[in-house]
Amino acid sequence: MKVVLVGGAGFIGSHLARELVDAGHCVTVLDPASPLIRTEGVDYVVGDAPTYLVAAAPPSDAGEVVIVHLAAAVGRVFGEDDPASTIASNAALTADVARHARIVGARLV
Repeated sequence: MKVVLVGGAGFIGSHLARELVDAGHCVTVLDPASPLIRTEGVDYVVGDAPTYLVAAAPPSDAGEVVIVHLAAAVGRVFGEDDPASTIASNAALTADVARHARIVGARLV
């Protein structure tokens, strides 16, 4: 199975990527940041999710494609400076990832 971890460069994504590779899955991590931990066998793409998800749409014979959405603006600075904007931004990103998952025919987790 092909798995794309959107926002997968952080703590949770780095560990999930390793588990998925160990289970035999083809894993791509998509994040605007560099990963905390690099796992052998994982493809890392630095960039924004919607652009990548459309540009890298899997061929129809690629089998099952799953997108795991882990991306969000997090941390003390984001939440304290402007919590309403942070929540709105994260909700918009989630909707965008869901819409693009539907476009490429992937299942969203």
